[in-house]
Amino acid sequence: MAILVVVAEFEVKVIALPSFSQLFVHKCEEIPLVKAQATHVRGYPVLMCLAADGKIVVLSLPSLRILHQAPFLPHSVEIEDAICQKMSFSEHGLGIYMASPSEVEKYTICSELAEQAADSLGELFVACDLPEPPRNNSSFLKGVSSMFTGAQRQDSCDVDAILSDREKTSGGIGGGATRAVARTIPGPSVNMERAQAGGISAGQAAAMALQNISERGEKLSATVDATENLRNSAMNLSQRTGKLVEKLEKKKWYNF
Repeated sequence: MAILVVVAEFEVKVIALPSFSQLFVHKCEEIPLVKAQATHVRGYPVLMCLAADGKIVVLSLPSLRILHQAPFLPHSVEIEDAICQKMSFSEHGLGIYMASPSEVEKYTICSELAEQAADSLGELFVACDLPEPPRNNSSFLKGVSSMFTGAQRQDSCDVDAILSDREKTSGGIGGGATRAVARTIPGPSVNMERAQAGGISAGQAAAMALQNISERGEKLSATVDATENLRNSAMNLSQRTGKLVEKLEKKKWYNF
């Protein structure tokens, strides 16, 4: 069966539909009602009303029995007052109204919700732990920042030391060959076989020296390319870091 609840200042009626027969009536003989709304408390339908004397009156539906009555506002109100427009009733016995132009208050007529009010309070600021500061010795950009800051580095990069692996693995052959090129060839008094052997060894040493020079040039080119790639990567990282810092500075505190 469907019912219709009609609320007036001094009277509340419950009418059955579609016959429009009157079921229950509640009369307010002295103090009128200024606001009313049907809602549910603990799963049961009720009618929450605000009386002109500032009290909240809760009526059962559809019997219209008074279930609860308690003072709410410290002064009397009328229908035309702004407080009636700024007050709202909601489900589960909750309500909200503007106590002042800068304050909003929430209330309830349900004792269970009142006991849970402390658990449902929000926090404007939630404290969080700050991240650990970066370690100086763990930075992968150590020694590269001087390329962009213009500061002079304390340590120098020795290209010969970087490319000395080839000379170490050669076991001194290249060095001996170089000394053989610079060594004085004996005069005509030495026999022809010795001169031919010296000429052959000198040719081999010259070919090996040319090969070492070529390999060293290739390593130098690779080192230059790697350095250029590292510089480009560092510049891209610096630009992204700058954009991230700028974005975080512009970000409002309440978006965290």
